[in-house]
Amino acid sequence: MRSDESSFRLIPFRQEAAAKILAWVGSREELGHWCGRTDYPLLDPSVFHSWHNDPEVAAFLLEDGRALVGYGEVWSDHSEQEIELARIIVAPEMRGLGIGRLLTQRLVQFAEACELGPIWLRVAPSHQRALRCYRKLRFVRASEEREARFNAPQAVAYVWLRWRAAGVGVQPPMEPS
Repeated sequence: MRSDESSFRLIPFRQEAAAKILAWVGSREELGHWCGRTDYPLLDPSVFHSWHNDPEVAAFLLEDGRALVGYGEVWSDHSEQEIELARIIVAPEMRGLGIGRLLTQRLVQFAEACELGPIWLRVAPSHQRALRCYRKLRFVRASEEREARFNAPQAVAYVWLRWRAAGVGVQPPMEPS
């Protein structure tokens, strides 16, 4: 990634970006990693409408100048007093350049400004690249008990990670229950 991260802007989702984002998904496995679906190829851009109908979902694009390079969502759960980062994806030609890290950092900044509570994200256990990225960003794995509770209604046994703000001390291998 170029050294000037200021050229990257996190902006609200625009529907005209939907088809391009869907084209970034290159396989059934990647689709599952991204949004938990298996109906590859996912070609219907109206899926974003159904995702964004929930008023607690804020969807964003990451742009570098005018080029679209990433997409992600912030889900605010007021009843649980927590936030989840979700459906994070980077343009294929931009992967491995730090764009996923930057996009996640920007989503965390937005989530922190909401002042709602802990910030979570879930990752398919086979998505090792994403797990490495999030761990470098100070996300720590939930306790086995909490992970089991979070995964109870899920079709996949996700790895659940919680954001640890800078200066919170040494990162433990597991987040306490």
